[in-house]
Amino acid sequence: MKTSHPGQPKITSIVIGIAISIVLLGLFLSLGEVVKILGAPFLIIPAQLGLVEKVTAGDIINFRLNTRETTLKFNAPGRYALYTADLDLLEITNSLEQSGAQPWLRIEPQAGGKGLEVQFVRRGLSPFDSALVRGRPVFTFVIEKPGVYVLRHTARKAAVAILPDVITGKEGILTLAYITQIGIIAVSGGFFFFRARRQHLKRIQEIQQLKRIRGEAFWEKEAEKQRTAADK
Repeated sequence: MKTSHPGQPKITSIVIGIAISIVLLGLFLSLGEVVKILGAPFLIIPAQLGLVEKVTAGDIINFRLNTRETTLKFNAPGRYALYTADLDLLEITNSLEQSGAQPWLRIEPQAGGKGLEVQFVRRGLSPFDSALVRGRPVFTFVIEKPGVYVLRHTARKAAVAILPDVITGKEGILTLAYITQIGIIAVSGGFFFFRARRQHLKRIQEIQQLKRIRGEAFWEKEAEKQRTAADK
């Protein structure tokens, strides 16, 4: 008597399972980037309405904190934000913020003068944040006069980016814009869904009615045949 054993998993199934696991892990680790990518289309209308400025790749300054000092030129005044995706740097920033310590970043005009006020970005990552850079904003500051500035900071092998801060102070209006757009999409989707469902049910009723009519006609013909046969 032979006993059956469950079949061994195929190599292709194992490979597919591993690939799916890697993809899911990658999505989990880059969840913040996914949130920003999904939120990017919802910034188009607010930008068109002038509620928020549009940030382009040309507005971004990318550099590494390899030394304790970096010199950068700012061509336009305005509020800027520093983004990073480095986990160690994010943990250090969070610790400094929670303890009430000063930021690890200082900014001073190269020509001399008063240093800029660097503030912590006290919110987490949001779908409003630019998808053109990795990570989330940790500091925000205002450049009142364009020119060359010296940034003094911690030294480590971490990548950061500075770009115009078009979010700070506009979180409320952007949240309202996002909710409004999502609501419009949901209502529109529901309208088309229920209309398609109503048409589908109507079609089913028409088919059922047609089958009933055809069935009645069939049995009438059968009854007529029986009456004709009886008369003979």
